[in-house]
Amino acid sequence: METSAQYAARTMEDGLLGEKTLISRNQSQDPGRDGWEEQVVRECEDDYYGPVITTYQTSAAYAETLPLEGLPDWDLSPLCREMTPEEDAQILVQGRRPESGELVWAKAHLGYALPQGGRFTLTYSYDCNTDYGTQPEYVLSSAYDQSELYTTRDGCQTLVQAYDGQVWASAACGGRMISVYSIGLTLEQVEDILDELKLSALLFA
Repeated sequence: METSAQYAARTMEDGLLGEKTLISRNQSQDPGRDGWEEQVVRECEDDYYGPVITTYQTSAAYAETLPLEGLPDWDLSPLCREMTPEEDAQILVQGRRPESGELVWAKAHLGYALPQGGRFTLTYSYDCNTDYGTQPEYVLSSAYDQSELYTTRDGCQTLVQAYDGQVWASAACGGRMISVYSIGLTLEQVEDILDELKLSALLFA
């Protein structure tokens, strides 16, 4: 399976929409000021979104604090207390309308290494054209060792599934979705992490 660092490298190189025009590619001389380390800007006429300019940014700082437009910065420091951010494995992608600058889609992908071995991946997605919270989801429970709906301490209903040492979890509301993947944690450990992440501040904002 592709690691988070491999995902980030592939995304920076190829894009996620098959963009045909490269506008710019830059390395920051001052990441603390700019908020990113490497930035790639592309544009394309996408079949789903129409004309869009997409900005791809990497930053190790995203592993601890993720800036999201229209939302409070997401405090991910609880993750950094439990695990180590993977090197070159944090990326934030934002697609906008060329004329208005309106955000039409976004995705963040963040990778962490577990102290006992294994890894943890956190993904945030936003899509102006999709209501993730109303998408029907059919789960074949017998395909998993464990499968349940877990409600976090801040009231987010989360689908959590475990199989052969791997755990998947996802929660959604409207056009926003948060998902995690882990190999090396138990279902209960992932649920404890979900409680610390305060998902409602993002999903129900």
